[in-house]
Amino acid sequence: TMVYDFSLMAKGLRGYLWLFPVPDGRLNVGLMHYPDPKNNLSGRELQALLRTGLEHYGIELPTKGVRGWPVWGYCPKTAISEEGVVTVGDAAGIDGLTGEGIAVAMEQAVVAGDAIDEALTSGDRAFASYRRRIRKATVGRELALDRWLARLLYGSKRWHEWLALVLLDEQVINMYARRVDGSEVLADQKAKLYGALGRHVLQRGKRLR
Repeated sequence: TMVYDFSLMAKGLRGYLWLFPVPDGRLNVGLMHYPDPKNNLSGRELQALLRTGLEHYGIELPTKGVRGWPVWGYCPKTAISEEGVVTVGDAAGIDGLTGEGIAVAMEQAVVAGDAIDEALTSGDRAFASYRRRIRKATVGRELALDRWLARLLYGSKRWHEWLALVLLDEQVINMYARRVDGSEVLADQKAKLYGALGRHVLQRGKRLR
């Protein structure tokens, strides 16, 4: 079982605790925290939250071996190429909602490969259109949507309202599951997303309780 636990948001985290099974009966555990100037946590504070969250699952965090690193989210307006250089994954900006970088890199690599092939054929290695090509690709449209959703969920004082929508609307959960398994592009489901917002307006009080 893979666990995504958002309960630590009540203690200041702007993200989730994860527990992923790995070989030999071990667990990969950690936190994803969306940095916000108004709610920026230190490494020590994040470690304390990680320990607190793991206690709920009866897991004790080792005293050594905990590490962290900063990354930045994808921004459609940020340059992600230069003369003779294209970037993917963490270097081009991760998924701001989930913190995912590897799957993003694999999808962006398809666009990068085409751009590199064209550059080698034409001799034009400026990659002037690369940022726009990434943005228009499915991966870019999904990342742009997640950038917007991350700002609502993690960067808003009303985060609990958006979390209630994400976790308590069955259609939203099913849409995201189909997005993860590759059968649906969430960025193409604007009508369904607006419908979810409409339902949330009607059920907001019940969900918050």
